[in-house]
Amino acid sequence: MNGALQGAALWSAIAHYLIEVARLSLLAVSFLAILFLRGRYLKGSAAGFCLLTLAFLDLASLDIHQRYLRSDVWASPPEYLHFLRTDKSKFRIHPATDLALPADVSQTMDLDALSSRMVFNSTRYSEIMRKYFEAPNLPYPIARSAIPSSRVLLDILNVKYLVALSPDAGQTQQIISAGLAPVFQGGSYRVFQNQQVWDRAYLANAVIIVNRKDQELVALASLHPGEVLLEETPMDEYHATELAGKVDDLRYDFDDITAHVRANQTGLFVLGENYSPGWQATVGGKPAKLYRANYTFQAVAVPAGSSDVHFHYTPPGFHAGLTVSIIAGVLTLLLCFATRRAASTAPAAPNVPASQST
Repeated sequence: MNGALQGAALWSAIAHYLIEVARLSLLAVSFLAILFLRGRYLKGSAAGFCLLTLAFLDLASLDIHQRYLRSDVWASPPEYLHFLRTDKSKFRIHPATDLALPADVSQTMDLDALSSRMVFNSTRYSEIMRKYFEAPNLPYPIARSAIPSSRVLLDILNVKYLVALSPDAGQTQQIISAGLAPVFQGGSYRVFQNQQVWDRAYLANAVIIVNRKDQELVALASLHPGEVLLEETPMDEYHATELAGKVDDLRYDFDDITAHVRANQTGLFVLGENYSPGWQATVGGKPAKLYRANYTFQAVAVPAGSSDVHFHYTPPGFHAGLTVSIIAGVLTLLLCFATRRAASTAPAAPNVPASQST
């Protein structure tokens, strides 16, 4: 149970949980009973009516109480959410408790959160969360600790704000000691800003090559601002300096990410988004190789001077699935046409007089 729940709030949460279990159990038993009785006592429309009634009873409970733990963020967004949305830069937040902002609910508020309940998360991203944060052994990455075991992970992961619910003096001091400053308080929620956060996209000023995956995961904790970890040498003529350059106009549009880069010399553009086989990149309109960077993110080589970098994501197997779907659709239409034509050209049955039918 979350440490933020104490006293009456704890017992209320337990009661709410038990009621939900009882409700779902009753719905499951009723559904199975309808399926069992459908062949014997419930016929056709009667079985359908019972199923619709069951669905109505399930949905009607939403009008009586808020089922979701933080459903109030949709009905009446807390003040701290309005504050976070005033920052137009690209950043992530870290609510250390579901009572602040449950994982994935942040997406409806146009905010990127550290934790996620999506089972399609990058495996390596989940490994980072489990190594450096207190995280339950779940299929998805959930961070329970406010501060990771290595402070720099907040910077690398682009965590600019941390949201805490009624932090006590000890937790507040821990957060402030880690370099986060209180910037907003609304009700029981306090927002702390990371003064050392790395940009979501940057030009590397130093490259560290680590060939072994386990060593790379450990090496993350020793990175300095502007550095990047790679698993392979990016190019023969690569040079990194402290004056790497600047990234302008980083834009997100569905499955596309674009940026304008001004590099002082040939270098690496690092994007803090999870590496995946579905990503493709172009630099100056030409295809470019993607590198796995900082264990789970991605990078691409850019030339000296100004250039436009474009990332596009296409789910693996998308084109093959689209082709199969088109072929199946065409075959279905041909089959329907052939069946209809055969029916229209079939000889009509002879009209037998009623007197001869007997």
